[in-house]
Amino acid sequence: MMKLKPILLFLFCTFLLQTLNAQMKDAPDWLNYEKVLNLKNNQRRYDFDVTCIRTSSPANLFWPGEKPRFTFQLVNNTNEAISIDAKVEVIQYGAKGIPNDIWLPEMVKIADIQSIPVKVTISANGFTNIDLQANIPETLGAYALVFDLGKYGRRLGTSIVRTFKPNPMAIQYPKQALDDIGADFLGRIGVQAIRMGISYIPTTHRDYVSEMEKLNRRLKAYKDNNITVLLMFMEGPSLIPLGNPRSFLDEKNVFLKTKQDYVWLPELDGDFQQFVKNICNNNGWPKGCVTGVHLWNEPWEGISISGWQSDMIRYRELYTAMANGVLDARKEGADVLIGGCDSNSNAWDKLFSDGTMDFLPIFDFLSIHYQGMESPCLYPQWNSRKDHKGRVLIWDTESWVGNTDDRIATVVATNRSAGYDRSMGIYGGYMISRDHEGHGDRRQIRTADGTKEIDAVPYVWSPAAAMGAVQHMIGERDFKELLFKNGLPWVMCFDGYQNNPDDGSVVVIGDIGEAFGAENVLFRNVRSTKEALEKEEIRKQISQLPADSPERSKLQEQLA
Repeated sequence: MMKLKPILLFLFCTFLLQTLNAQMKDAPDWLNYEKVLNLKNNQRRYDFDVTCIRTSSPANLFWPGEKPRFTFQLVNNTNEAISIDAKVEVIQYGAKGIPNDIWLPEMVKIADIQSIPVKVTISANGFTNIDLQANIPETLGAYALVFDLGKYGRRLGTSIVRTFKPNPMAIQYPKQALDDIGADFLGRIGVQAIRMGISYIPTTHRDYVSEMEKLNRRLKAYKDNNITVLLMFMEGPSLIPLGNPRSFLDEKNVFLKTKQDYVWLPELDGDFQQFVKNICNNNGWPKGCVTGVHLWNEPWEGISISGWQSDMIRYRELYTAMANGVLDARKEGADVLIGGCDSNSNAWDKLFSDGTMDFLPIFDFLSIHYQGMESPCLYPQWNSRKDHKGRVLIWDTESWVGNTDDRIATVVATNRSAGYDRSMGIYGGYMISRDHEGHGDRRQIRTADGTKEIDAVPYVWSPAAAMGAVQHMIGERDFKELLFKNGLPWVMCFDGYQNNPDDGSVVVIGDIGEAFGAENVLFRNVRSTKEALEKEEIRKQISQLPADSPERSKLQEQLA
């Protein structure tokens, strides 16, 4: 039997990372990052490097009253000893959105908080470890610690966030989800649901036992932190046609240089069913943290970024096998939902295009991506569903549009008001310097006995503080109503916990077009009085210019 070669899996994952990185921006690439922190990116050579090797709080998230303590390792990259009276600057900052751009935040300075004197002595090409306690204010938000070694330059030591302390209790279906960015981070910020991708590995594969042991350890960490997991089954080291992933063919039957299909052969579907059952039996709710499963990321008809190019018939076969695995596990006590398809139109195509509702009994939830206020919450067939737990739930599993401090509350509140049972709204990499698929991060440091690898202490960025505030202010509260049913501004009202009227929240947004696109929302032609007056003045200027004046076109562009 031919197996998927490891190099092919590597190339596939590399392609995905390159595609994602073309959109997402790491914090050093944010607008004004260098200006706000007075740093220089992408230098060919730095005189010294800084690594935070210990922090007093898991995931560098601090709750009120906690005193941050750190250990930093400084490495001298020069051939001369460094001995200097240095300082560590503590800078409070934030990130705001740029109009018409959901991927590029603008970093803004809020305040210079503290300058901590530090004596730094490092031998040529040597290293030193420095313990530091910073007097971080109780004010919630983000703080960068920057090492300034005078003529040797400045380097970022770390970035931390102070946020609300959550009180998460075990909840089967939390209303807010994030990426798979670590139980320590999610537990500290109070978000209790994630989507976790998992490769199907045949139960007869030589690595099956060891891979399941790794999975069980990951899931236990989430269970211990009251975080639920939606498992997403995708490609893996399983038998596929020709032993290779396939792209589309051109008119000469030659593979095109495009995305490829990684779907396994039908002969493995029975084993895939057993694979799903085993996981649900071992880790399904209430025994474990798995509360739902779905099949593939964005399995669009025709082509997909995530290795799906099979047709809807093949999808239905795989979906049925997955569902049967869950149904088998339910007989043994697992309480796990079945769903997916990643948009309402794709779900109708994949599961209901034959004109029947045969798949409805095994369609507990719809996963959606980037649908904003175009919420699929009004289909009578789905809302009147009587199977299992009733109506089809709407879970957002990837709408990475609220990637700044000022947008995440807008996205979460708006999506909840549109009928979502679960919101998401932000890409994990804008909050923490970790892979969004739970792969972890290791860092090499120096010791007296040589080098060693440690778990990397993450940088935590300012949108994490906003996410913590959203969880505190909205969290698991039920959406109540739009205050203005047919007018502006957008004001979303949420009930208090345990029907306590004094515990409700009101989210005043104003213009939601900033997050969802100005042309994609109601009242998109409504403009502020300020803008109307400014445009009136521009029209006056235009009326006073000759018809052939080059200034006319410039002013007319401002009216567009």
